[in-house]
Amino acid sequence: ARAQVDEMARGAQRKQDLVEGQDAEHKLTYLKGAMMQYMLTGASDTTQKEALMRVIATILHFSPQETQRIQAKIAEAEATAASSGLGSVWGMFSAPPSSD
Repeated sequence: ARAQVDEMARGAQRKQDLVEGQDAEHKLTYLKGAMMQYMLTGASDTTQKEALMRVIATILHFSPQETQRIQAKIAEAEATAASSGLGSVWGMFSAPPSSD
């Protein structure tokens, strides 16, 4: 029960931090840019994706446990995709090939 209360308090603080205060617009713009870059980064550029994940986790004030869960899920999905020959699960967020 205590963990749920703590998580709810963290969630409320995240929301307040992102949408209120004098730099709220700047934070949302930065978050948007980080998310766009993450989604447009090629699936094979795992170093860039990992760096962007850390930026997003920082902006959203993820706890160390939340960050670890995300990193584990990304690693699991990448390993599964690589072993099945389908490529990265994150490939769906990669930029489409140019038709030039």
